[in-house]
Amino acid sequence: MFASPDGGVDRDAESRFSAERFFALGAELLGERDATAMGPVPFLLAATTEGISALAATGRIPRDRVDDVVVAAVRMLLPQIEQQLGGATTT
Repeated sequence: MFASPDGGVDRDAESRFSAERFFALGAELLGERDATAMGPVPFLLAATTEGISALAATGRIPRDRVDDVVVAAVRMLLPQIEQQLGGATTT
């Protein structure tokens, strides 16, 4: 998502800033206070949502199945997110 079109890691300073902000906000939402020492959950959540998005954008997931895949991913990840937040999620 934040990689350059030629496969490089850093596209430019703006992309680098966007990536850092994205992960910092995600970590904060998951109760992590130090964005420089994040645990695996923010990366797992970002990788899952980015992967689903990429598959949907390229047609690898049929349009009528995207919602099912997202729901399945949330159900799979929710126990880990709840653990990360100390069981303090709402349904």
